[in-house]
Amino acid sequence: MTKHISETLNNKKDALSPEDQVLLTECETIIVDGQKAFIRTCVAIVTIDKCDLFRPHKSLHAYCAFRFDFSDTETGRYRNAGIVLLNLSGLSAEAMLAGKKSAEGHYNILPANEGQSREMAKLKDAELQNKVWGEVIALSKKMDGKITAKLIKEVIEAITGDGGSDDGDGESTSPSPDKPCSAKLSIRFEEDENFDLAQPLKDAAEYFGVKCMKRKNNLTLVLDADSKVKLLHKLADWAAKYDVTRIVVDFS
Repeated sequence: MTKHISETLNNKKDALSPEDQVLLTECETIIVDGQKAFIRTCVAIVTIDKCDLFRPHKSLHAYCAFRFDFSDTETGRYRNAGIVLLNLSGLSAEAMLAGKKSAEGHYNILPANEGQSREMAKLKDAELQNKVWGEVIALSKKMDGKITAKLIKEVIEAITGDGGSDDGDGESTSPSPDKPCSAKLSIRFEEDENFDLAQPLKDAAEYFGVKCMKRKNNLTLVLDADSKVKLLHKLADWAAKYDVTRIVVDFS
């Protein structure tokens, strides 16, 4: 790298210098390459499993333990993540390993790390995986554009009514359908000495008959929605439109 790391750590200025920016770009490139390697690793594990390439070992788990020192849990998570990636991309394992883009009608944005894939792997149904992933992408675009394991988990809970269970190998419980819900919201706004940022949302909510309680830059209200998914979309819209720093949702 072009600059010693200790030099950067000792530079406490908020703005990055040109040298810092070069170093950051190099680090980000390495991380992105690592994310791509993760995807290829997962798909490769699936390929070995489906084609029985682990022979003469008795199982995929036995082979991965011998060859890569993977625990059974690690092997299971790589395999299940690979299945999710194939389901969302609409590609064959061979096509993904060759670096081809997702098939038409499927997602070009895919889970990028183990945390995201692990949440998605709790859903065993490919159609449900695609439904959840579509909602995750839509919500992320309304907010800061970032996809996180936490967001995925919230969408799964909203759509299925159950976050799923993970026994270490990605097994999940059966989902239940989304349905009307009620939620208590605690919304925190940015502090502004010259303007009450919570008031516009309070006025808008009360215009539609929703009672609110406001204390300084915090707003508390109870909201009904046709489904948890629709409520999450509404909250994402609010976060984008108003100066919201945090929303805590308590479903009842």
